[in-house]
Amino acid sequence: FVLGDFLVAVLPKMVPACVVLWIGMVLLVFYAWDPLGTISPANYGIIVLMTVIDLWLGCGLMIVIGLFLSLLIMTREMLHLPAIRSSYDVSTVRSDVLRPAAQNNVLSTFGSRALVLQLEPGLLSF
Repeated sequence: FVLGDFLVAVLPKMVPACVVLWIGMVLLVFYAWDPLGTISPANYGIIVLMTVIDLWLGCGLMIVIGLFLSLLIMTREMLHLPAIRSSYDVSTVRSDVLRPAAQNNVLSTFGSRALVLQLEPGLLSF
């Protein structure tokens, strides 16, 4: 800002403090009160734990522990999701490719040796 430092110096000290307090209250209501009952108790536990750690040990450790615990909860929830929607073999389900009759006979005969898995979207990433 060109005039930012001058503007802050002219304002009474209470005005920026009230702005910071207001932003903190809005964020508290938005992230803690509004989703009440929609997020898990483990996530609320992380919020309370992060607040206590911030007050006693500082914000750096709070961020590291909060990210680690959130990663653990996300991993636990993703492990309970089914990754495979359905499974087939090639003898019963074919692709949309048009093949000659000889190739279709080979697929009908030996198609049970090949397994086709239809996976849930969004769970696997490379």
